[in-house]
Amino acid sequence: GWELLKPIKVGNKKLKNRMVMAPLENHLNNADGSVSKKLIDYYVERAKGGIGTIIVQNTHVDDQYSNSALSQLGVYSDNLIAGLNELAEAVQAFGTAAFLQLGHGGYQCNPNIAKRQPVAPSAMLSVTTGVTARELTIAEIKEIEDNFAIAARRAKQAGFDGVEIHGAHGYLLSEFLSPYL
Repeated sequence: GWELLKPIKVGNKKLKNRMVMAPLENHLNNADGSVSKKLIDYYVERAKGGIGTIIVQNTHVDDQYSNSALSQLGVYSDNLIAGLNELAEAVQAFGTAAFLQLGHGGYQCNPNIAKRQPVAPSAMLSVTTGVTARELTIAEIKEIEDNFAIAARRAKQAGFDGVEIHGAHGYLLSEFLSPYL
């Protein structure tokens, strides 16, 4: 059990212990996806508790199709970097590594939130929203790839120690891996 409390080196980053807080959406950010004081306070309390690494919740990578939840944290604009920096630095002040999870909701995006028809690897009905997603074009897939890369750059500029790519829960990246979808 004490192994959890020992430091570990991952890549070029030394982590103070092996405990990781998984990304959990808490909807404490502002409605436009920007960082709020409540969001910072939430993560600071976890950092104060001694966790070695915090992976900040699912963050949408563009302002068109990737938002999968109302009031989801965003990294879709350079205008969000300053708030994300404040969050990263607040967590790191306690010796805790800060990672940002990047995601795209794919066919599970609610069109009432994104104001567009959801997109997916192929046209399919979402059991979550009851809406049929539109099949992505090759050009759109390349744009989404670019949006993930730009979002990772923004996370780095904001001072995060790394990113985690959300590839689960039937979101876009896992849709590409599923023979059913």
